Amino acid sequence: MHRILPHWFRGLLVLLSILILTSVFLPLIILVAILRLLTPGTRNRQRFAEVTRGITGLLLGLCNRLTTMINGISWEITGRTNLEANQRYIIVCNHQSSADRWVLHTVFAKKIPLVAYIVNDSTVRIPVIGLILWALEFPSLKRLDKVAQDTTANTLCYFPEGKRFNRKAHKNEHSIYKYLLNPRSTSLTAVASKYVRKHQDIRILDVTIHYPSAIEPCLWDYFSGRLQTIQAVVEMPITPAHPEDYDEWLEERWCKKDDLLSELNRAIPLAPGNCKTV
Repeated sequence: MHRILPHWFRGLLVLLSILILTSVFLPLIILVAILRLLTPGTRNRQRFAEVTRGITGLLLGLCNRLTTMINGISWEITGRTNLEANQRYIIVCNHQSSADRWVLHTVFAKKIPLVAYIVNDSTVRIPVIGLILWALEFPSLKRLDKVAQDTTANTLCYFPEGKRFNRKAHKNEHSIYKYLLNPRSTSLTAVASKYVRKHQDIRILDVTIHYPSAIEPCLWDYFSGRLQTIQAVVEMPITPAHPEDYDEWLEERWCKKDDLLSELNRAIPLAPGNCKTV
């Protein structure tokens, strides 16, 4: 199918499929979120949170499978893939595209629980969306100091660059890396220190995402099949023993990540993405 249909048609077909699936699953997610809101007791609310994550994970999984099937996407996932479902993880990942969150779900589907993300405070205030994010226990920036105490989510993802990589941002902030923006460790230190304080067995996963077929790709490139190959390298480095060590640790990881991206970019020539840099 992906060899016959044009990109724009494949993109519309994927969006239509996502719309149909969302119309089926979204009412269930909202219903469970409302039940969680009305139910007293921390333990009962945690159970509803787990149900919400399960339904959302199923929805995202179906959307990703359809996207892969319609576009014939080849996934190259290497590194540490034998993960424990009951282990608590913090994912540290480079931010290459608006498709990164969809990619991470495919990388970790059925390996670890649904990945939670730190969201902006303004997003939490949006009706319905804010309720769903609350039900999924996605922490907001103002609640980072309560993440370890309030959330039952076993996996939290953090993008140290703070925004997606593009050549304009790379130039404006005078990045010392070739394929990455300068990382910021402030939020990572806050979240990791809280997690480690309460859960001594926390692990950090360092994920490197690479899109060999496009430079600065966007979500439409993913939906329309312009990203024919998606690469993800999962590593589990040693977690810093003290919060003050995270700055140096993150700089070291970012240097290694930049070297890895250099190797991957040399292997396959890149083509421009189909989206303008914002």
